[in-house]
Amino acid sequence: MSNSGSFDAFYAARAPRLVRNIYLRTGDATRAEDCVQEAFVRAWRRWDRLENDDPVGWVTTVAVAASHSGLAAHPARSRGAAGS
Repeated sequence: MSNSGSFDAFYAARAPRLVRNIYLRTGDATRAEDCVQEAFVRAWRRWDRLENDDPVGWVTTVAVAASHSGLAAHPARSRGAAGS
């Protein structure tokens, strides 16, 4: 994890747009943020390998996959908010 500056710049440039993208897929802002956070955490762990490849495509794929799975889902939170 030698180049945290490049990761920080990548995150700042890409995260907001990706959150919007995932929000449009899920309709849930909290879930969108969680999916994107999970994708960037995974990217950070392998940044030395991703940095010179296609980190945008990789992070997008992970975030979309998370939005389709229960990985970042909050069904109880959603039910609680809807039922209140």
